[in-house]
Amino acid sequence: MAKPPEEQTVTLEQALGIAVQHHTVGDLSKAGTIYEQILQTNPNHTDALHLLGVIAHQVGDNERAVGLIKKAIDLKPNFAEAHNNLGATFRELGQLDKSVACYHKALAIKADYAEAHNNLGVAFQELGRLDEAVTHCQKAIAIKADYAEAHSNLGNTLKGLGKLDEAVTSYHKALSIKPDYAEAHNNLGATFRELGQLDDAVTHFNRALEINPNYIDAYDNRGNTIDLQSGKKPFDHEAALDQCLSAISQDNFDDATAILHHVCLNSPYKTPTFIKQFIDACCEAITRMLDNRKFDIAGNRIRRLFMLIEVHKPFDILMQRYVDETKNQTILETLDTHENAVYLSMQSRVFYQNGQYDEAERCARQCIENTKVLLESETQRNEGWFLVRKNLNNIKDSEKARVILEELLLGIEI
Repeated sequence: MAKPPEEQTVTLEQALGIAVQHHTVGDLSKAGTIYEQILQTNPNHTDALHLLGVIAHQVGDNERAVGLIKKAIDLKPNFAEAHNNLGATFRELGQLDKSVACYHKALAIKADYAEAHNNLGVAFQELGRLDEAVTHCQKAIAIKADYAEAHSNLGNTLKGLGKLDEAVTSYHKALSIKPDYAEAHNNLGATFRELGQLDDAVTHFNRALEINPNYIDAYDNRGNTIDLQSGKKPFDHEAALDQCLSAISQDNFDDATAILHHVCLNSPYKTPTFIKQFIDACCEAITRMLDNRKFDIAGNRIRRLFMLIEVHKPFDILMQRYVDETKNQTILETLDTHENAVYLSMQSRVFYQNGQYDEAERCARQCIENTKVLLESETQRNEGWFLVRKNLNNIKDSEKARVILEELLLGIEI
């Protein structure tokens, strides 16, 4: 007689198979839950560690992914797939040298690993080592002739080498294998544009957008190409962004911000990318200021950046450093009401990130008290509410946060 459903059990390998099925169809939540359950039973299950790391990479938690995949490799050094996926994770983190080393390890274990050759080709392309990139994309294709992504990546590399006709051939090959490959259509369109075949370019940008209506680069490329068709000079967002980053390096923060606004208005589809580059460049500039112990100007820049940012991990690390290095200084005494509130909010965030929830709440309450003046000012009200929201998020007890907000609403005149 069969067991009732509540008494049925599965082996770890059966559970892994179920998780992989969920993973394959894109149900990362269910797959991840099962991988974690497997690891509760066997913390050294290499496949579960590796695949949970892959999910972490897929959702953008690349630091966690590195830890999980490395543990799988420690337990199973000849795990070619894990080396390959670790390489992909390092590439996402911008650590291309480590990425290349991982792909080489994967290929040392499994020489006919087409995916690792392709990924290595992409990494070499990003490093500017285009001849090596061509070699590895071609090796991937030699192993797996119907590898659409490798054909497309070969096209990208050939385009970078100025071999536009050969690039077109590679993109066409990729599309003959995978007709709904939006990236290949977009890249083929960009190549046709460089060749002066503007009608063909627009056709492929349109096709890319039919496949993926949210494809930002294709919108941008199509718009620029249509401008060219009408004789209008397209907006050069790359040149403008270079001016923005140059202004940051010269500490012309106001000019840099104005240029950023202009760039985003003219290329709205790429706004998130532009903002990330802007914040990264600001963080690098502020880090140099802190290295030179220029705390006053660094503090001014950090406070201004804090009011532009929701979530940005490098900035959180920078903010932690600034708060740590200025905690023994009488910073608050030198700041006006607005700057004081921002600094307290930064302190609250740092305490919260460090698990010091009572201190985080103390600073948050003090900041919210200070924002009352801002909330009653027509010109500073929006920034005041922005600070209130940031500080309520730093209060661990949601009921306390609700009460604080109610008391604030009752205590201000707008």
